[in-house]
Amino acid sequence: SSDLWQRLFVNMAGTEFVIPANRTELRRDEGKGIYVVRQTFDSDELAVVLEECSTTFDSDGPRAIVDCFDAYYSLISCYSELSETVRCHGWNSSISALEELSQEVARWLDNSVMEEKSIMRNSVKMCVFVTVQLMEVINNEQIKPSLTVVAKGRKSAKKVVKSGMFDWWFERERAMRIIAQLLGLDLKQLWDPPLPSSADDLSNMIAGCCFKLLEDQPASRDKSLRELFVQVLGHLAYHYNQSLGIVLKTVQMLQHFEQLVSPLAQIIQLITQQFNSTSVVTDIIRELANRDPVDLSRDTSGTRYFCGFITELGQRVPAAMLSVMESLLVHLGGESYIMRIAVLSVMGEVVVQEISKSTDDAVKKSRDHYLNLLQEHLHDTNAFVRSKALQVWKQLCEAKVIPINIQCQLLEAVRGRLNDRSSSVRKSAIVLLTSFLTGNPYAARLDEDELTGQLTAAQDQLKQLQQQIPSEEEFSDVTPDEQLTQQMAQHMLAVRYLTDTVEFTCIMNSCVPVVAQLLGSKNLTDVIESLQFLASAFEFGLKGAPEAIHKSLVLVWSPEQQVREMLVMTYQRLYLSEDGKEGLLSLVEQPTVGEYTSLGQMLLLLSKAGYIISSLLAQLWDVFAMKEGARSSEQRSRQALLVLAMASNEDMIHSHISLLVNTGLGSRAQRSPLLAVFTCYALQRLIQKGIRLPTSHVIFTRLTELLVTGLTDLSLSHWQPLAEQAVITIYGLADQPDVVCEHLLQQLLTASGVDLCLNPIATSSQAQEGAGLEEAELELQSLVLARLLGCVGNVAQQQLVYLEVTVSKELKRQKQDEHEKTLKKDVNPKKVETTVSEEELMLTGATADDPETELIKRLCEVELLEETNMFGKFVPVILNVCHDPSLFCCPTLQTAATLSLAKLMLIRSASGRNPMVSGIGRTFL
Repeated sequence: SSDLWQRLFVNMAGTEFVIPANRTELRRDEGKGIYVVRQTFDSDELAVVLEECSTTFDSDGPRAIVDCFDAYYSLISCYSELSETVRCHGWNSSISALEELSQEVARWLDNSVMEEKSIMRNSVKMCVFVTVQLMEVINNEQIKPSLTVVAKGRKSAKKVVKSGMFDWWFERERAMRIIAQLLGLDLKQLWDPPLPSSADDLSNMIAGCCFKLLEDQPASRDKSLRELFVQVLGHLAYHYNQSLGIVLKTVQMLQHFEQLVSPLAQIIQLITQQFNSTSVVTDIIRELANRDPVDLSRDTSGTRYFCGFITELGQRVPAAMLSVMESLLVHLGGESYIMRIAVLSVMGEVVVQEISKSTDDAVKKSRDHYLNLLQEHLHDTNAFVRSKALQVWKQLCEAKVIPINIQCQLLEAVRGRLNDRSSSVRKSAIVLLTSFLTGNPYAARLDEDELTGQLTAAQDQLKQLQQQIPSEEEFSDVTPDEQLTQQMAQHMLAVRYLTDTVEFTCIMNSCVPVVAQLLGSKNLTDVIESLQFLASAFEFGLKGAPEAIHKSLVLVWSPEQQVREMLVMTYQRLYLSEDGKEGLLSLVEQPTVGEYTSLGQMLLLLSKAGYIISSLLAQLWDVFAMKEGARSSEQRSRQALLVLAMASNEDMIHSHISLLVNTGLGSRAQRSPLLAVFTCYALQRLIQKGIRLPTSHVIFTRLTELLVTGLTDLSLSHWQPLAEQAVITIYGLADQPDVVCEHLLQQLLTASGVDLCLNPIATSSQAQEGAGLEEAELELQSLVLARLLGCVGNVAQQQLVYLEVTVSKELKRQKQDEHEKTLKKDVNPKKVETTVSEEELMLTGATADDPETELIKRLCEVELLEETNMFGKFVPVILNVCHDPSLFCCPTLQTAATLSLAKLMLIRSASGRNPMVSGIGRTFL
């Protein structure tokens, strides 16, 4: 109303409200036409005074703040002493006044009256001052919240902090939203001339409040509040020339608050995008870049925050960062390795997101300069910087922005990093090589020999075409053929392409053995990344990759679960991703004897992981049975059987016993004992089911026949492995394995032609002197005898295991059954208690007084090695061979006899006191 305007005009005539640096300055009267707080109220008076102010606001509107300012000044000053009701009332009335004033200013700007400009300007400054001061006071109170309520629902739900009777989280957003709306108006019209120093004070106060609120970690993480900060700070920077203040405050905050790195980067990004104000970014980066490198190397925490901010800005606003890259490059030679890492990161983002999109020659020169710097820092003195440089190169490689003409030179440098002393650098180098290989622009198959042949052919064709072009003397008289010229250009391109491809392939091939060595590293990341690179090398056909993958099979026994999982994933990727049947057959192609166990464990892990399914195993059974027609072969059948033996479960093996016996132990096994070895592997899976077969079962008959018929055939190189696995199978499945093996040894003895009743030494001497046998025939007899003695040792070892495990367990089980029967008949509590105690003692393990243990010990010490027993018959022969190695000079025979003697000594510990055995021990020493 006109009366209100008149009253306000009289009250504020010649007076200007100046925002102070310190709130207490409003109490000092300097007589310069500056508003001064004349009256203050204590906590007891404020409740009534604020109620009167609310009434005044209701009747006169928000401009009545001019009359009520002293009351709100007192509210701010003694806020901590007030009750929650007064606090809530004061806040609600002040924020409502600011909201109404924002709307009234918008209406006034549409129809501005010059006489009212001073009143409107002071009203805006007073309302904003009261609101901002109250926000800071209330926010300080929230450092020690009086009540914290966790919102129900999701775990990520934010905390709702309530102060007394109002929700501060909501009210804080409400206040910032109103301030953003107010700043969005053309407030410059309130000043004449526009934007004097007093407006800067208002802007500084609002900006300071925003940064003060950002110090609260929950507030900095709140997305909606952060967007409001963007609006407020963006208006201040774009419309009120507060860019410099925002820059200085940002740098100051970054130096002390790590949690503000990401929020401030996002705020600066949004300010840049929404208000098109790149000057904020450039000013901040220049401010950070101008810092002394020595100070950056000392203050590691502040430098880390700065670098994190710079890195995030490089990801968010690469276009703005491109204009200030030169100021950042200075720090590449500084002492702070953290700063060097940040500059390299920004460099990568700028090249990928900005420079790669430009076709300007000047921009390409900048790109080449940045790439040269990146390559130089592959040899940085700090391992973290070297690792970061490799990671940036990987980023460039994946974005396909590395020029082809520098790739081979770069790969040479990366190959050198494979031997770096830092594990992080080695890891980054292997990852980069993998990225180069999988994203190479040349070919999907990098066979060096094939590519070299293609290059030679292309060069020959190019020479032939060059010979068809006329010389310089003839060129003036002859018009060149246009088609020939095009062919020349095409062949030159082909030669250049093949030359680059061969060079790339040669470098990659040279990396394979270096990476393969890292499979034996103690560092977990070395092994895992090496497996991934070698898998890619295998797929692209690099030299040495199949052999390296083959050698990695030993990692199946690694104690690290991550290594085993990665190995299983690698083998699944290489052998089971497409044609599972052919992949499995190639996996088990020509393994060495020492690799069978590792290969079996790998197949078991693949089966447990679900990669070898039942339908795939069914196909392999057909391969084993040679039902593939033209593709059937002995080798494929053996490979399928090995997979089945390792990957099939016990039930599947049990259902195919007849096929295993007829095929795996039939006529084919006589030609290839390795097939019988794999059959034994499969049959041994039945041991876990506790199956015991009669001694006359066809399995044992076939195994005996195979061993006896192949004893004297020295061309069968796998006879010894078959003998070892056959004995294990017999002792694992036969009901009376000692009977079967005694019969087996008797049959082998007969087939060998060795007479145990004669002295082998004398027999051998007669053979050499009297009989005049040829050396080849003597060697044949020695090798046959070696096979026989080796089989004796295998039987002795398995007999000992059989007695100490299977027989001992069965005797204890029978004893347990007798105890249970006794307990059922005996009702005497004391006797029952005593019996149970004895039973518990029995289950604790074998003791010196254990009758079962004593029985087995007596069998081993006395009966097994008696001359009438199957082992006793062979003891003299073994001792004689070991006693005189000069007479029995065949190394294979000496090895077999020594191993057999060692296994027999396990049976009879007393044999260690035998004078002959002691003498043999001295001879070995």
